[in-house]
Amino acid sequence: MITTNGTLLKKRGTEIIAAAPHKVSVSLHSFEGGTDHERYLSEVVDFAEAASKAGIIVVLRMWNRGFDEGRNDVVFEFLRARIEGEWAENTRGIRIHDKLHIEWGDRFEWPDKDAEVQGSEVFCYGLRDHFGILCDGSVVPCCLDSEGVITLGNIFDEEISDILNSPRAEAMVQGFECRRASEELCRRCGYAQRFV
Repeated sequence: MITTNGTLLKKRGTEIIAAAPHKVSVSLHSFEGGTDHERYLSEVVDFAEAASKAGIIVVLRMWNRGFDEGRNDVVFEFLRARIEGEWAENTRGIRIHDKLHIEWGDRFEWPDKDAEVQGSEVFCYGLRDHFGILCDGSVVPCCLDSEGVITLGNIFDEEISDILNSPRAEAMVQGFECRRASEELCRRCGYAQRFV
């Protein structure tokens, strides 16, 4: 499974489809600061249609409910105008058609090394059932570390198994098991507070 902000789908989407992952989640909410929103959404729609037709589950995430509902309405209307389907609402979002969905979620504070500590207890599934790889090959504990603050290694230089079994990565997993964060960035992550 792959989660992406979708900014490189025009460039790399064909390769992703050829690799045939089970599922691709596109975090539309991560483009909040972008300037060319219509081009971005068009590229995401083109990928989503091609990937879903190829049998890949595609989830368009809108995890920013409560932040800018007007903007969400614009995105939703854009998608609805561009993608034909049944548009059936369910408890988590909308099933557009077979293998293509929209998923709603509440907005959360992205981790920021300069933000306030979010709580005394922290739990995360990062490195337990997922990790991130940035476009330069940096391996990070989760996709929310988009700046590579917690770079554990680089897939162009090391084996992924060595990176994920490094002392730093293991300390993170063990820390989360005890409801504490071994990394400063994780202490400042609003998303991790959902699991405490």
